[in-house]
Amino acid sequence: MNRRLVYRIRELDPTRLVTNGINGFLNLICPMDDEKLAAKNAEKKASGEEPNKNLIVILNHLIGVLKKTLKYIVRLPTVDKRTRRCFEVLDVAGYNYMAGRYKGDAKRYPLRVMVGTETNPNDAVDTWSEIEYMPSVIGGFMWTGWDYIGEAGYGIVLYGQKKRPMFAPWPGLTSGTPVIDITGHRQTQSYLNEIGWHRTKGPHLAVQPVNHSGEQRLASAGRTDSIHSWSWEGCEGRLATVEVYADAHEVELLLDGAPRGSATRRLPADVPGRVQGAVPTRCVDGGDL
Repeated sequence: MNRRLVYRIRELDPTRLVTNGINGFLNLICPMDDEKLAAKNAEKKASGEEPNKNLIVILNHLIGVLKKTLKYIVRLPTVDKRTRRCFEVLDVAGYNYMAGRYKGDAKRYPLRVMVGTETNPNDAVDTWSEIEYMPSVIGGFMWTGWDYIGEAGYGIVLYGQKKRPMFAPWPGLTSGTPVIDITGHRQTQSYLNEIGWHRTKGPHLAVQPVNHSGEQRLASAGRTDSIHSWSWEGCEGRLATVEVYADAHEVELLLDGAPRGSATRRLPADVPGRVQGAVPTRCVDGGDL
């Protein structure tokens, strides 16, 4: 199917580069026999059952559960075996959630040009730190950079709950992806990306919701719902978790001129005391983001 699509596109417009976003994990778990799969789907249709019903829910759940190990799973030789024939006919190989293969495939296939066709926003900075030193990887796209209606609540942070549902019930509408919200307002992740892409050195300061201070927090790895604001009416005296993002080796928070905490990389510092007013930040250069 991939070959037929590529050849047809080239017939229609031979001037454009052709890519295809391929998910190595899905290729790993999906059956390879197209005839058997088609027969199974036809069987379901005949019985009145909708083929692949709730498939996206199941796959999203699997990818979410396996997020920490996914970069290792996609490095398996079977993933290469199942994707290389698709990639060999493309001008640019599209990698969906396969950043873990960049280094190995750059050596294994030195003439292959790669692009991250889908990358989790929370992984964008760590992925970019590899991409910028690999000429064969020309860039990457986040899924998604702009929040959208659908998959309601998939990316939101929850408080006071022991279990995380796959999607939010009504009246949930948007996915809650963390870069730019559906109204066009930048979220904390967008400022981190800007620093990671060397567009600015920062620092960018944001505060986790003080009205939820001390509550159990459920979020996907790296996800934050912090806000660039010190105004939390009614929360005076409560503990505020401040996140600082900067292209610096170390950051130190000061409250009324006194040091209140320091951290390296992206470790949040708890700052007790007032949560209103400015908190000066001192950055120390000489290391990685």
